[in-house]
Amino acid sequence: MTTTVSHHQSLARRSEQFLQAVAENRGWFTFLGIVTLLAGVGALLFPVASSIAVELFVGFTFAVVGLAQIVHAFGNRSWGGFFLGLLVGIIYAAVGFFLIAKPAEGTAALTLAVALAFLFNGVAQTVWSFQMTRHSGLMLVSGLVSLVLGIMLMANFPFDAVWVLGAFV
Repeated sequence: MTTTVSHHQSLARRSEQFLQAVAENRGWFTFLGIVTLLAGVGALLFPVASSIAVELFVGFTFAVVGLAQIVHAFGNRSWGGFFLGLLVGIIYAAVGFFLIAKPAEGTAALTLAVALAFLFNGVAQTVWSFQMTRHSGLMLVSGLVSLVLGIMLMANFPFDAVWVLGAFV
């Protein structure tokens, strides 16, 4: 009982500290909110540019991760996973360089990956909703929304690929 009371007191103290920090930094939070809002509006107003920016960011990320994996593989040959680590690094780097070199094709590929993710997630959540005993209605709705989004993306693929990623941002 004593630990429960002290736990609640600790939570109350942390909550108070959090609220105080928010109050002290209200200007920065407001600034951050405005910048985020403007970035979102910009992404919606310029979805093609936003899609390409997302695609290039993902490409650079894959390239850097791939190169790091290759360096790691050569730097740690003794652990026994050299060839597999090297192969993974080469694949990541190749995907990254492909995305950087071919932004239009990369945008289409990423849009297809997002569509497939929505479809698989929708099927999984729909199935899980029938296996749950509580709160299954929300899971079912989420699964059906994911399925509809995946179907919509697939139905208009590749034509909508130029703007979808940017709109999702």
